[in-house]
Amino acid sequence: MPMSVDSGIDLLGHLINHHGESRIFQFQVKSTNEPTAQIKISRDKFNFFLDNAVNLVIVFWSDPFAPFALVLPPRLMRMMTSGGYRIAEAPIRADQDTVRIVAGVHNGQIYVRNRANDFSLMKNRFDLAEPTDIDTRVLPEYATWGSGKCVVVIDRDGAPAGNPNTLGEELA
Repeated sequence: MPMSVDSGIDLLGHLINHHGESRIFQFQVKSTNEPTAQIKISRDKFNFFLDNAVNLVIVFWSDPFAPFALVLPPRLMRMMTSGGYRIAEAPIRADQDTVRIVAGVHNGQIYVRNRANDFSLMKNRFDLAEPTDIDTRVLPEYATWGSGKCVVVIDRDGAPAGNPNTLGEELA
């Protein structure tokens, strides 16, 4: 459901699972028709995303016949700040008032900030979107701390099975 007022949330999703439990999902959507997306968000708005479980989705239209989305759930985004942007190599950078996210595609790899931060496994991973009731201070089970220039590593083996259009089938 698209929002009628610009509150920083572009879409709301509602899911009733097979147990009858209801979950609400919030999404902020950015898009680009270039191979690189350069996103600037105020630090306050970005912290709102983290604290209120807003999933960031970056849609790449550089190939109009094969668009795809980079899905960044709030727990992963928090991890990408490396505990508050303290590490110089953190995939998400911030200055005093602005958070900058650079995401791009190069030779089939999807990266955030630079090619050392490979987030290709988050391509079309809407099944990893997080609901509003999740504790965003807990790190996601499918990501680990890396070393050197690669601060966050998406773990192929730790990622939950995907739906047929996402990661699960690609890894099979």
